[in-house]
Amino acid sequence: MDKVLGLVGLLYKAHKAYIGAELTLHLDKCSFIFLANDLSSGTALREKKKILSLAIPVDESYSKKELGDAVGKPPVSYIGIVDKKAAKGLMEKMKKGDI
Repeated sequence: MDKVLGLVGLLYKAHKAYIGAELTLHLDKCSFIFLANDLSSGTALREKKKILSLAIPVDESYSKKELGDAVGKPPVSYIGIVDKKAAKGLMEKMKKGDI
């Protein structure tokens, strides 16, 4: 598992990230969202459109299996980071290639 997913797992354990249906209830609180790059179900694709319409920064670098493994769950379609400082730091490090 790479460092980004490791940090996402820590944020989830610290209740600073939401997954799946739980995320859809808290979209207004999200500062950054990881969308799986292999979405296929109609529901997941509708949620993707909804997420993209909210202008929340999104990363689509990982598969559902990789996202699920990061949080210790079965395959996950999306993970939303709600901690603003953590999301900002994560985005900056990803842009720079530090992690």
